[in-house]
Amino acid sequence: MNRFSALLREQNIEALKQQAASGDSKAQFDLGMMYAKGEGVPKDQTQAAAWYRKAAEQGDPRGQLCLGGTYYYGLGVPQDHMQAAEWYLKAAVRGEREAQRLLGNLHYRGDGVPRDYAQAAAWYCHAAAQGDHGAQCRLGDLHYFGRGVPQDYVHALLWFRKAVEQGNLTAQLSLGYLYSTGRGVPQDYAEAYFWFEIAHVSSKQILQADPLQFLMGFRVDVPIACRHETVDLTSMEDRDIAASNLTPADLSCVQERVRKWFEDHP
Repeated sequence: MNRFSALLREQNIEALKQQAASGDSKAQFDLGMMYAKGEGVPKDQTQAAAWYRKAAEQGDPRGQLCLGGTYYYGLGVPQDHMQAAEWYLKAAVRGEREAQRLLGNLHYRGDGVPRDYAQAAAWYCHAAAQGDHGAQCRLGDLHYFGRGVPQDYVHALLWFRKAVEQGNLTAQLSLGYLYSTGRGVPQDYAEAYFWFEIAHVSSKQILQADPLQFLMGFRVDVPIACRHETVDLTSMEDRDIAASNLTPADLSCVQERVRKWFEDHP
């Protein structure tokens, strides 16, 4: 960045600060994000939380969502999951889909709120209706186990398919389990292998591209329609079991489908 560009950026930041100080909730939220990321200003989680709060108290759902996150993780404020739930709720009722999913997660785990699968399902439904694939995958999970909703493998399959259409890795793995066990669909080892392999290759790609994201997003507390509540998505055991039930010709056909799938989903 040359000196002129840096000067323009400084002027823009000063203008943003003035707008935020005058009560502009959008500017307050934007300034909070800048402090949280250290973009244009020194990274300062306490300042980020303070500006999120100003935006949140004016009813800005993004500010409410982010303030909930600061309380959940203890960033710039004392960690307090009950406070996180309260701010997520404020954002969720204003239609913030990420807050709806996160509030569903809290109810699912009994984290900061009483465990309540029905409430989790209700909030996941709101987020899923807005296209949140994480919530769609969780709804599939709830239907699979019959938690907060009637157990229904067909509905589980439908929600996993919606999530898969958006590239949700855990939903890919869940579809593999449904096909391998014949729950909600006729047992089909070729289809099971297809989804297990898609999930396996996807997980390796994510691990190589961003190990921290992989560890935080896919290997920790991932409820999924399988025999364990937490799973290692890099495991090839279930894929190999499905493969053992296929002829070499069938396996070759499925592997070609996998190759084409990744061509169509770069």
